[in-house]
Amino acid sequence: NCVMEWCNEKPECPLCRTPVNHSDLVCLYHSDF
Repeated sequence: NCVMEWCNEKPECPLCRTPVNHSDLVCLYHSDF
């Protein structure tokens, strides 16, 4: 949710500042990275 909220304010990735659309986001639950 926090990334989605960020994209509502700024249409860019919060990490690398690449332009992003809501449709580009993929929701991941319980991921171990």
